Amino acid sequence: MTHTPAQELRAAADKLRQMRFPAAMTATSSTAALIGARLPLADWLDAQAAEPVAATHSSMCPDPACTINAALAVARAINGGPQ
Repeated sequence: MTHTPAQELRAAADKLRQMRFPAAMTATSSTAALIGARLPLADWLDAQAAEPVAATHSSMCPDPACTINAALAVARAINGGPQ
């Protein structure tokens, strides 16, 4: 099934928000920082999925200021899809 960039970004954001870490109380400081970063990262992915970003930019965007490529790479790593 083919997904749009916006769908990939939203799926990754949802996955981050639903993650649970039962051993978080005993996590190292590095692991705790990564766990704490998941919600701001989910917010960023949602912002990238919002109009007009996802509608005007694609994974082939040539604009050097475009962040959609970075967001898609992160989303695909979270979703377990192709990089």
